[in-house]
Amino acid sequence: MALRRIKYALEDVWDKVAEFFCTVAFFLLFVLAVFAVLSPIIVTIVVGYAVFVAVSSGLDPIVKGIIFAVYSFGLFIYGGYLGLRGCNDVKKEVRDGLDMCEKKVLSILDDAKRCRSARSSIESKVYDFMTCVDAIRRKV
Repeated sequence: MALRRIKYALEDVWDKVAEFFCTVAFFLLFVLAVFAVLSPIIVTIVVGYAVFVAVSSGLDPIVKGIIFAVYSFGLFIYGGYLGLRGCNDVKKEVRDGLDMCEKKVLSILDDAKRCRSARSSIESKVYDFMTCVDAIRRKV
């Protein structure tokens, strides 16, 4: 009987220790996830502060200029990367939209083949639309 109580007490302590470490691990994973999401902002702020400290310190003016130029160039490249990544998403959306429009117009053309009286007029309008879509596709 006493051994059973000791066993239950040890199991209870073990469960509490395991729960504590699981909670700590979950908290650390949450902090890492937040840091990973906010890292572009955090890194930019930390590096900017470091450059501010270096430029406002008593270093040689040439070194200050080089540090500031490298930082500015890095921000320019980083901003260009983010801008191009956003541009590629927009291009993909425009291409998908053009494909959808093209399918709809081609279905109109298929329907026009059944009706002979308006066939030539519809074919010319569809041809004009398709050349317009092709020109847009080349620009994108």
